[in-house]
Amino acid sequence: MKTKFILTFFTLFTVLSYGQVMRNADIFNPNGGLLYNSKLYKDPNISAIQGSKHLFASWDGNYIIQSLKGMRYNLNSLNYNLESKKLESLLSKDSIFELRTNQIDYILANSKRYKVINEELYQEMNNGKFKIYKQFSIKIQDAFINPMTKSESGAPQYIQVPHYFYFKNDMLVPFKLKKKEVLTMLKDKEAQVKAYADEKDFSF
Repeated sequence: MKTKFILTFFTLFTVLSYGQVMRNADIFNPNGGLLYNSKLYKDPNISAIQGSKHLFASWDGNYIIQSLKGMRYNLNSLNYNLESKKLESLLSKDSIFELRTNQIDYILANSKRYKVINEELYQEMNNGKFKIYKQFSIKIQDAFINPMTKSESGAPQYIQVPHYFYFKNDMLVPFKLKKKEVLTMLKDKEAQVKAYADEKDFSF
């Protein structure tokens, strides 16, 4: 009963807020909408590990979701859970709504475009035919151990780790931001790339 009430409330809210521009009511439609699941929101401030499991620093903003069916939605709350690989929306103080990433083409967040590939989120780093993508994973960095006292100083924390990819033969290929790997990736333009990097004094 509570779930039905929440869905009805947010459906009415989104129709009144965005109905003239976006079909946001469809996002909460239990019959084919983007809503996948809801779960209890846990305040990260009470965790023994500092930092966040989420990609964006803030849940609040102007987030645009483009579905594979061509529908566009606008949400004021969105984030990407780097641990569960789920897009989430914090639409009440104690509930998180998970979205179906397999039905989403891309999202626009904080002036950046993120493409959904194999149900995971990748940041598009450039325009054009040859695209480079950036993806983040998460790891826990242990608390600092004072070498003198052998005791922990501070607390463990979540750290975002970037990874870079490009498409080759319709597959994502990982690479590192090193001169040799970049030039191998762009071997048909190697001379031009090296000359441009030297001229601009760029680091690979």
